[in-house]
Amino acid sequence: MKKLSEIELIVLDSILEACPTEKVERYLAPWASLADDLGLSRHEINLVGFTVEQKLQDLGFPALTDEQILSWEKVQDIVDSVVDIMAANSK
Repeated sequence: MKKLSEIELIVLDSILEACPTEKVERYLAPWASLADDLGLSRHEINLVGFTVEQKLQDLGFPALTDEQILSWEKVQDIVDSVVDIMAANSK
């Protein structure tokens, strides 16, 4: 079993914090689909975006864009957005 990265843990924790449903707890994984596997609505995905954004800002990174959040279909998409923000702002 692959060890999760710090970024993956931030994202997974944010999803659990924003949407603590039984389905999310059962199927949450980096490869999971937000709508199909986790059953998240667009509103819930936006809540996840807000939660991830708060954690990023607590670490000194800028806010997510609406375009980034609207493009998320899988948990990995969120991880990729966070990686991009951290990479772009760590120089």
